[in-house]
Amino acid sequence: MSQLKKKSTVELFEPVEISSTSELVAEAIRKTILAGDVSPGDTLPPERTLAERFRVTRNTVREALKRLEYSRLVSIRQGSGVKVLDYLAHAGLEFVTTLFGSKAASQNEMVTDLVQARAVVGEAIYHHAIDHFNPKALDSLRESVDDLAAEADKARPDVRKLQELDFEVQHRLLRGGKNRTIILLHNSIRYIYGGIAHLFEPLVEKPQRLVQEYRRLLTDLETGNRRGAKQIITVIFAMQQLAMARKLPRGGP
Repeated sequence: MSQLKKKSTVELFEPVEISSTSELVAEAIRKTILAGDVSPGDTLPPERTLAERFRVTRNTVREALKRLEYSRLVSIRQGSGVKVLDYLAHAGLEFVTTLFGSKAASQNEMVTDLVQARAVVGEAIYHHAIDHFNPKALDSLRESVDDLAAEADKARPDVRKLQELDFEVQHRLLRGGKNRTIILLHNSIRYIYGGIAHLFEPLVEKPQRLVQEYRRLLTDLETGNRRGAKQIITVIFAMQQLAMARKLPRGGP
């Protein structure tokens, strides 16, 4: 009996149909919901009506509604229609980027919310990582700090690269803490910031000072001074909060 030839990686994939119409329909409905033109609990028009209104097929509308259901903006129930949900009660962290540019909140309000959430959640998860830090992760953490320092020492550091390297230092600190759920939460936060990085450039406006604090953090972790390490994290967040506050003098964090 001859053995079946294993498919190559390329052969595992087949052509797909490219269509953005359903996303355009979903975006139109999404904007209507976030603008407050429909309220939580309201029922959207039937598929047939929406299809006629958008001049698309019912299948396109159905796909658009599934996208909105996946984002937990609507609930689809057979016989009950499509009900609008309260996104603050149902949506997750990934929905933050959708709110930017919507009428649900101003850009300044959203930036302020994100910075405040970062301070509350971020400081707590890094403190947790310090309490459970595995010394075997020190070399990896030190390497990421060295990478940040190398960029910070340049005559004209790349701001985007500084932001990415700063997140990498934080990521490796969390990896040392070994809590998978916290690491995945940080990945979500990192993804959100990545899409709107230009709004948060003040977080790395003093890269050499940031490197200095991370060096102190490494020393405290090496010597087992957890209390000192936590204080450094608090200093870093306070420094970055002030930087963002200067960017948003009205209603900033």
